[in-house]
This record gives sequence, structure tokens and C-alpha cells, in this order.
Amino acid sequence: MKYIRFFFIVFIMAFGILNIVQMAIHERKREFAVLIALGTKPKRIFLTFLLEIFFLILPGLVLGCLIGMGVGYYFDINPIMVTGDLSEIFTSSAFAPILRSVVTFNELIIGMIWVLLPSALFSVFAARRILKIDPLKEIAGR
Repeated sequence: MKYIRFFFIVFIMAFGILNIVQMAIHERKREFAVLIALGTKPKRIFLTFLLEIFFLILPGLVLGCLIGMGVGYYFDINPIMVTGDLSEIFTSSAFAPILRSVVTFNELIIGMIWVLLPSALFSVFAARRILKIDPLKEIAGR
């Protein structure tokens, strides 16, 4: 069940990045068309755009991991004590009524990979539209 929730979170995040990349391409189509008309190869624009997207994703990924590690460390030092009826359920099931967070380096790396791979894949998928831009249509505004 834990992995299904994790998969949906990553899936929603990846589609969010796909939407952001598609909007970035849509807003800059005329700019890309002018560059193509001036002689820049579409493949060069494609690779430059992917590099730009990578440098947008990377700081967000690092910042998110740092914040997540900070929150995880806080709840490792200050665990949540379960009280009341829920505490009795925990103890009757042979569990301690304490919710503690554990942050390990392996989980951090796996989480970063699970975020970076779909982001990169969906970014490449969306950025392929740059290769199909017709400069005459875009500059003319059709």
C-alpha cells in the first residue's frame, strides 16, 4: 500500500513537470522559431532547452531533499507520542505507541532517483515539440 501511494505521488509530480515544460515551450515557440530562422539547428535548441530544464529541476530536488531531511530529523529527535484509544491498539498489536521518522542516505538517493527519472523522461517527451517547429508558421502567427 505504501508503494502505491508513493507511485501516485511521483506520477502526479511527473505530470506537473510535463505541464510546466509544455507551457514553457508554448510560450517560447516564436522565440524558438526566430532562432531556427536565423540558422540555429533545432537539435541545438532542444539540447539547450533540456539543459535549462535540468537546472530548474535540480535545485528544487536538492531543496526538497534538504527540507525533507530536516523534517525527518526533527521527528526522529522528537517522535510523535500516540495517546488514547489508538495507543491501546498499538500496544495490543505489540507495537510501541511512538511514531518516529527514520531518514537514511539510501532512502534519500532512491527518492531522488524516483523524482529525477520521470522528470527527465517527461521533459524529453515534451521538449521533442521543439524539433517540429515550423519557423514560417510561428513567426507569421498562424
